[in-house]
Amino acid sequence: MTNYHKFLILFFSISFFISFAYAENYSEICQNVSEENPIVVATNNQYYEMGDSGVVYGCVSDEAHFKGINIHIGTIDEVIVGGAVAPDESGFFSKEFVIDDSFESGFWSVDVDANQEFFAYSNFVVSGPGRESFFRTDIVESLIQDEKWANSKPRDISTDDKTLLLSKFQEIAMMNLDDRQIKEISIPIDFGRSSNIENPKFSKSTINEIFFVFEDALYKIDASNDNAEKIIENVEYFELTTNDKIIFSTQGSNLNDELFSVWQSDLDGTNKINLIENKKDVKFFDLSHDDSKLLFNKVTYDEPFVNKFLMIYDIDSKQFSDIPELNIYCGVSKWSSNSELIIYQYGSCDRHYPEALIYTYDMDGNSHFLSEVDHLSTEFLISNDGVFLYYNLAPNGVYQMTLAQPVPEFEEIVGFVLIIAILSILILHRLNYFRLFSEKTIVN
Repeated sequence: MTNYHKFLILFFSISFFISFAYAENYSEICQNVSEENPIVVATNNQYYEMGDSGVVYGCVSDEAHFKGINIHIGTIDEVIVGGAVAPDESGFFSKEFVIDDSFESGFWSVDVDANQEFFAYSNFVVSGPGRESFFRTDIVESLIQDEKWANSKPRDISTDDKTLLLSKFQEIAMMNLDDRQIKEISIPIDFGRSSNIENPKFSKSTINEIFFVFEDALYKIDASNDNAEKIIENVEYFELTTNDKIIFSTQGSNLNDELFSVWQSDLDGTNKINLIENKKDVKFFDLSHDDSKLLFNKVTYDEPFVNKFLMIYDIDSKQFSDIPELNIYCGVSKWSSNSELIIYQYGSCDRHYPEALIYTYDMDGNSHFLSEVDHLSTEFLISNDGVFLYYNLAPNGVYQMTLAQPVPEFEEIVGFVLIIAILSILILHRLNYFRLFSEKTIVN
């Protein structure tokens, strides 16, 4: 590729990167103060690089009668920026800071207290060197305004990318991504115990059918009539195929061996077929969008660390293949929608350094940085068209990041941009030619 072509790609790619002001405008943040939240706080950006200037800003209720408000920016162990702030007559306050050498790459917390009591929390990311992403932008939007669902996690997205499936503890809800309305799903099951609903997923054919695991059993809910039924017992994890099949894992008979089996069945749990019998590291998996491959995390232990390598199972050939050089550490991995890229989360196991980075990895061994999100418990989804990244930023809610380049079509997008650029130049050149020819004809 010539320098000229690189320049064209860079020129057109820049247009995808748009700055983003994190949270509300300065003038609007006081509207979020309430009796339940007498102090609110935010930062002017979610992502910073070394040398950037930042602003922490917020608002305090005049009815709270706080005598002193303090801001602290730092980690669990250390406060980097701190001190008292004085709100103005409207309750608004702010404090500037600079990302210097005292800030390491990773997640940073902003805490606000008053009268020695913690009240508000926000966070931001400091990007490390070499982490510039061709995909990521700072166009990040908070999706949930309903306080009840603020700490929920995005679990699945409908095949048409219009509905997000959320869950927390023993509750499930659907969010319409056009109007951001949340519809809670009635679950006619006597849960009784304190177990969580696990791994809720939409049926591939309709959002009214939702599957989930509860206490080692697979259930199906018909949201249109609030009907629920137990499908399969002894289920650890499951995925749904595009041709109305369930692929699920079960615990082996000897619990001490930590062996699992993987099965396929119809949506009603009948016609079971054994795919993998009594093998380690097959409890959790991700099914490729073309239903041909399963992606597993192969776990090894190197005290005090837990290492996870990727392992792929081809359903047709019944063969395993390892990707031993890709250690995703304490994160998770998923297939992209074209079943050719792996999207994986790399996170530190050390709770004092809780960054979580998301990368893409192709079958040729190339890795591309995608984004920095939240702690290791982050649930992330890529929309089926590859345009949006959804993730939870506990305890602040669910966010939507508009990606600078769609995943996984980024290579095609680059090629398309290059073609458009070349065609534009050719067209412009041809128009200039006709203009000069016309002027010459008129003169003659």
